[in-house]
Amino acid sequence: MTARRVAVKVAVKWEPDSTLVISVSSFEDTTVYRQLRDIRPVVRVAPRVVFDLRRVARDDSMAPGPSGFWEYVGVAADAFYDSGINELLVTRPLRTPGWRRRTWVAEDRQADLLAYQSGFYTALGEVLFILSHSK
Repeated sequence: MTARRVAVKVAVKWEPDSTLVISVSSFEDTTVYRQLRDIRPVVRVAPRVVFDLRRVARDDSMAPGPSGFWEYVGVAADAFYDSGINELLVTRPLRTPGWRRRTWVAEDRQADLLAYQSGFYTALGEVLFILSHSK
């Protein structure tokens, strides 16, 4: 019986300015969940954390497309939640930035005349709550 080799999906590197860079190469199997759980103590003490997901973005199985991109986002979000990384990064609810957009409507009142109405509308940012499941 031959031992199965487990590929490293998560690599950790400290930068000279005390930034912790976490590179994730794939979310294809559950190995990444365990590896993310294992680095929690390091993430907890890091003053700055950067997640490098560039290798995942090049993975053909999660190529951007009608469903591929959102499937990738869902799998990544699940991995960060299940590993407990999310609750280490944010300790209180956050509000995403709001936005202001211009809108306009054209009405064909007569065959040769168009009437335009325009205005602005503003939307507040969404409040994101970090769910904790390990406490």
